[in-house]
Amino acid sequence: MVKSIKGKISKYLLELQRRSGICTFMLPLKRGELADFLNVSRPTLSREFCKLRDEGIIDSIKIRCV
Repeated sequence: MVKSIKGKISKYLLELQRRSGICTFMLPLKRGELADFLNVSRPTLSREFCKLRDEGIIDSIKIRCV
């Protein structure tokens, strides 16, 4: 079981990528919905997304693109 927030986000994004078959995709959930789904607070989710972006792991063109 994934416990870290970064791990939860990464697992979720990798599953979306696997299902879509492409590297660029739209997130089907809004950030608040995704935070609820991953059982984390919205501010914490946003901070982790920023860290992933700053580390060059993800790129976002619009709020819901990865």
